[in-house]
Amino acid sequence: MDYYIKGDEKFGRFGSYIYLLFTKLPIMKEFYSFVIEDLKKIKAKTIIDIGTGTGEIPIKLAKIKKVKIYAVDPSIYMINIARKHSKNLNINFSIGSSMHLNLKESFDLIFSTLSFHHWSKKRESLIYLSKFLNPNGEIRIYEFNRNSSLISKLAGSHTLSKEEIIRLAKESNMKIKIKESGNFICAILKKKSKNKK
Repeated sequence: MDYYIKGDEKFGRFGSYIYLLFTKLPIMKEFYSFVIEDLKKIKAKTIIDIGTGTGEIPIKLAKIKKVKIYAVDPSIYMINIARKHSKNLNINFSIGSSMHLNLKESFDLIFSTLSFHHWSKKRESLIYLSKFLNPNGEIRIYEFNRNSSLISKLAGSHTLSKEEIIRLAKESNMKIKIKESGNFICAILKKKSKNKK
C-alpha cells in the first residue's frame, strides 16, 4: 500500500539519504535542540511521531525519556534508515502517515517535526490524528517559522506561519497555543470539549 496522499512530497531511496545528510546541518541541530527541550518537559506515557523521516527526534528522545515511542513515515527508505540508527532503543518504527495509522493504540502526545508542510490534506490529517488522542492529549507541530525573514528566504514553502496553523486549528475545531522561538514555531493543538462550539 502507498501511504502517501496525492500531492504529498515523496521520499525514495536517494531522497531519504539526501535528507539524512540535511539533518547534519547546523540549523537542523539547532532545530532539534528546540524540539527536544520542549518535548522532554511533557509528561506523556504514550508518544507517536508522524512523518518521522530518519528518526532523529524519536532517537534523541528515547535516550532521555523512559517511555514507549512510536514513529511512522510513509517512506520505507526513511523507516529503514531510522531502524538502523535506533538499535536497542524502545522505539517502534513502522510505515504510516498523517492519514493512515495501522495502530490500535491511543496517545498522550502526537507530534510532527518538519513534516506538516508536506501534508497535502492538513485539516483532514489533524481531524484524523485527533481521534488517536487520549483525554487531555495533544498534537504538537514543529516547523521552521515562516514569519522569520531568513528562514522564509531559505526554506520557502517548507515552513509554517502562525496565521496558517491558527486557521487550520479553527477549521479542525481544535484549541491552539503557539510557541515561537526565532526561526522555529511549535503549534500545540487539543480537542475542544464536546459541549463547546
